[in-house]
Amino acid sequence: MYLLDGMLSKHLQPSIVTFANLVGAHSHAPLDQLEGVLSSMTHKGVGPNQVFTEAVLSALFPGRFTAAWTVDDICTRLKGASRNRLRVAKSVLKDARSRGVRLTQLSSMVDQCLQQLTI
Repeated sequence: MYLLDGMLSKHLQPSIVTFANLVGAHSHAPLDQLEGVLSSMTHKGVGPNQVFTEAVLSALFPGRFTAAWTVDDICTRLKGASRNRLRVAKSVLKDARSRGVRLTQLSSMVDQCLQQLTI
């Protein structure tokens, strides 16, 4: 979060692009660090968009969506994923939908898969 802290110390307002890049940089970080980025974004009043939403999903589940073409493919790739990561993904997708973000095909398939799970 060095980038974000540096921006804030210079009184610069981070944008959705800033947060999408931060999320991508946290793709192998512990979940609590990724949640810290999401919390900072909410605190700064920055809403999600398509790119950000997909970046979060990729950061939560690095490498799992390669060559996933169907909802079944997605569900198969999410088997064994941490319940906490699944919960965060479901929450991010719900927030994006409630704000009127039109989900990409990948995000929509992940959303459909998560709706089938009890988390």
